[in-house]
Amino acid sequence: MKYLPIIAVLFSFIQCKTIKLEQNPPFKIEKASYHHWNGGQPGVSGTNIEIKLEKNSNINFDSIFFQNKSTAAEISTTANGMIVIGNFNSSKRQRKSLILDSNIVKEMKNTLPDITNYPFQLKENEAILTYKIKNKIKYFKLKDIEKAKPIFFPRINKS
Repeated sequence: MKYLPIIAVLFSFIQCKTIKLEQNPPFKIEKASYHHWNGGQPGVSGTNIEIKLEKNSNINFDSIFFQNKSTAAEISTTANGMIVIGNFNSSKRQRKSLILDSNIVKEMKNTLPDITNYPFQLKENEAILTYKIKNKIKYFKLKDIEKAKPIFFPRINKS
């Protein structure tokens, strides 16, 4: 029992390992921009980030961290290069069925909110792009990402 606090302290030091950012990634970024969008219904919105690479690359891009959110990276190949896209949905219209009852056992079926610690301290126009090389995850910080004009989609009338 007296070894338990020592093991807990050692484990906490192992968990506090800092994430090393790459300074010279194996790809060249041509342009990075982001824009906010609003959908055709109230409460439907989000942010998209696009990172244009100079040439096509066979690097496995994993995820993008941006404005205290993360998402999987999507790849779009063009004739001039490659685009890494991150879609951040911030819609408030997601339907959650929440059980409110005086019986606590029934309320225990509610799902807990996702509370995760965000691993990076980023400015509004900065992002982290993660990619894998030989099954090792690498991190690259993008700075001064250009903010484009918001996109407003037309209202959809449901009849």
